[in-house]
Amino acid sequence: MTFGGISADVLVTVKAAPQPSLKYGDTSCVAGVRMDLERPELIRLYPVDFRWLNSSQQFKKYDVLRLKVEKATNDSRAESFKPVRGEWSVLRSLPTEGNWRRRHEVIGQVEPSTTCELSAAARENHDAASLGLVPVADISDLRVESQPPWTEDQLSRLNARRAQEANALIPFDGVVPRELVAPRFKATYRYRCTKRNCGGHRGQLLDWELNGLQWAMKGSSDEELRAAIKENFWRKMEPPARWTAFYVGNMSDPRKRHSFSVLGVYWPPSDTVVHSHANPGLF
Repeated sequence: MTFGGISADVLVTVKAAPQPSLKYGDTSCVAGVRMDLERPELIRLYPVDFRWLNSSQQFKKYDVLRLKVEKATNDSRAESFKPVRGEWSVLRSLPTEGNWRRRHEVIGQVEPSTTCELSAAARENHDAASLGLVPVADISDLRVESQPPWTEDQLSRLNARRAQEANALIPFDGVVPRELVAPRFKATYRYRCTKRNCGGHRGQLLDWELNGLQWAMKGSSDEELRAAIKENFWRKMEPPARWTAFYVGNMSDPRKRHSFSVLGVYWPPSDTVVHSHANPGLF
């Protein structure tokens, strides 16, 4: 590894919802597909204190970043890297619905997995693969439950960061981000992966887009919001029109690495996958 990090080109596929952090106030985990390798691989980028970045350093899902990364020293998972803050730029963007085929030219080259296999491997070796692209056989439910408010400890972490930035001579873009409010609901999938005789899995959805929807609908009733969550994160992606896979990831705690959450959802039109030229027949 060279001093100052190694260069990587990453297609951003996941921006997890920000969480209270002892060191960073609040921070997010970003995942994506590393494109500068012979065959694209999944990569985890942490920490990214996204809400505290200058606007020139912020990026969107399905942006392609060129950045410098260092291997995480406090995380033994092979896919985990620490981005060098300020050392990234957006090369191009694939954010719109019409770009599914261009996205799949990259994502279609990632070796698919199953949650059954990932979980079994992590039980045997806590340093086994910690990220996966998991095609979904079926989704039987998306359970939407009330999210508890932040604890006193979490609130103290958030307030300490805000106080630090408010007292800085040059705050980010001259503005301290609004208070990070706990979302009203959390959502958990019940699904089967494509492993033969899969008995089913539960995976909490950690995608920032879930929080974004709740913020946008903050004036809605609980019933309206529950319905919107199920529509946007389940009903819209049902076959045959859509081919659905989950980006899944486990926890840094070695004792819990057999448990995989749903970091985000990949749901291109089915014909995009069937007719992909990136890796025909991969799925």
